[in-house]
Amino acid sequence: MVISQLVGRERSNFKDPERIRSKSFELARKFLEQYTRELGSIICRDVQLIRFGRPYYLPDAEDHEKFEKAGGHVDKCPDVVGKAAQLAVKLILEEGLIKPPK
Repeated sequence: MVISQLVGRERSNFKDPERIRSKSFELARKFLEQYTRELGSIICRDVQLIRFGRPYYLPDAEDHEKFEKAGGHVDKCPDVVGKAAQLAVKLILEEGLIKPPK
């Protein structure tokens, strides 16, 4: 979302005759490739299988409890989300979409 906010079409120019959205799509694909390379998948079930050795069905109370006991919201999911944020920031800086703070 941040990438599209920085390099996306404006609502007032939604038809986008300049094809600004093409750059946004290109960067989203680049992010997706990096994320998949680092984390193995964009599908939560697959990421759980990689991180926990098994997927969890979170709407089920018993499975949700097992997920939490396995560190779901202690370190596993925060690590995945943190890695995604790190990859997005790295891409944004590499592409010069914002300048790094001094």
